[in-house]
Amino acid sequence: MLPLHGGGSGAGFGGGGGGGGGGRAAQVSQFLHRLADVGQMDWQAAYYQMVTIVTKPADAFKTAYYRKRTKNQWARDDPAFLVVQAAFLAAATLAYAVALGVPPGLFTYVELLFETVALGWLGAGAALASIGWWFSNKHLRAPPHEQSVEQEVEWAYCFDIHCNAFFALFLVLYPLQFGLLPLLLAGESSSSGGAAGAGAGGGSFFALILANTLWAFGAAAYFYITFLGYMSLPFLDPNGCVYFMYPIGLIVLLYLSSIGLYPIGYGFNMARVAIGYFVGA
Repeated sequence: MLPLHGGGSGAGFGGGGGGGGGGRAAQVSQFLHRLADVGQMDWQAAYYQMVTIVTKPADAFKTAYYRKRTKNQWARDDPAFLVVQAAFLAAATLAYAVALGVPPGLFTYVELLFETVALGWLGAGAALASIGWWFSNKHLRAPPHEQSVEQEVEWAYCFDIHCNAFFALFLVLYPLQFGLLPLLLAGESSSSGGAAGAGAGGGSFFALILANTLWAFGAAAYFYITFLGYMSLPFLDPNGCVYFMYPIGLIVLLYLSSIGLYPIGYGFNMARVAIGYFVGA
């Protein structure tokens, strides 16, 4: 999300636009200054973007066009969205810890926050953004037209894509899943045989279907919004951007496998698996 962009056609962390090193340094300084000054953050715009991601995901990247025309960068220059998302994730993590009976303690909570916020959201997001940045610049850029400036995909914009996509995933796997925990962690149904009920993750067949449907939907939404983010860049090959939706095929395969393997005792309830890891069970 850092608004870094290089001059000319250099594929730096920020991408296109002629600002040079001085421009990049000024933008980093401005971003950090706004990060330290809550009063300068545009909270209303951040919340509006979150609502748009849920209601009209295809429109979630339209503001990038405005930034490109006015500030010569595709990525956000306001840290409000990042701060709000991190705060939501931290609050949801602590809510899970309390609800699941994680032993209270400052070190325990800090460790959980580090794993979910620093590693799961920030670290994994940076890795996925780097992969998307490399792949889109290497394989998806369309040849520039005559009298047009060659453009590069900004790394910071790729991280913005991750943040937008993660928000949809977050809503499904944190607030929604939290509210459904009694159903998702339901015990074995009376009609389940020993082998059927003892599948990986345990629980009833209904709980398995419900939990894995949530996880499949959340993961598919992540990759679909990722696809929309790269499709929004006019200098990328739209046919090549479809590659970002390929993981959805694997998600569907895993989802069907989890259901098909249940009768022989090898089904897996993703909610139980994830929560078991979360509480260290």
